[in-house]
Amino acid sequence: VIARADIAPGRWDVLEDFPDARYFEVGWGDAEYYQADDDPGLGTTLKAGLWPTESVLHVAAFRDPPTEAFPQRTVIRIPVSEDGLDALLAFIRDEHARDEAGRVIPLGPGLYGDGSRFYAATRRYHVLQNCNTWAAQGLGEAGCAMAPARALTVRWLLAQARECGVVIQEPK
Repeated sequence: VIARADIAPGRWDVLEDFPDARYFEVGWGDAEYYQADDDPGLGTTLKAGLWPTESVLHVAAFRDPPTEAFPQRTVIRIPVSEDGLDALLAFIRDEHARDEAGRVIPLGPGLYGDGSRFYAATRRYHVLQNCNTWAAQGLGEAGCAMAPARALTVRWLLAQARECGVVIQEPK
């Protein structure tokens, strides 16, 4: 999650899609699985894990601090330098697929209705390049010592993130 107040104007073009948001959560994953309305099923799950597939970015925008927006989730505050934030934003910007005019490609509403959107992404998803390894790569760009190959699961990702930051909320 990144606070809007920390993002200089013009550094990330999707901010314009959420004019009232104070915070942004960014996720990445398999296009079909991530955008499924219901249970994606075994076939979609296996395809996403075993073969390189198209991917999407999910951007969720909200007004409440992360601890209030996600009360049942672990929240780890990771200090990031200005250069680290610039590198993280460049990493996220580079993940956006763009049309011929250089604009990000919106795909439709996200998981949280009007407060989120899916966008086309550039890289391919597979079991060894999954949402957790992607997050580890982004945190690495921000200056957090991460080993993406050892972040295949959310548990392993969080274990590494705890080494870089401070846990400010644990689920009850």
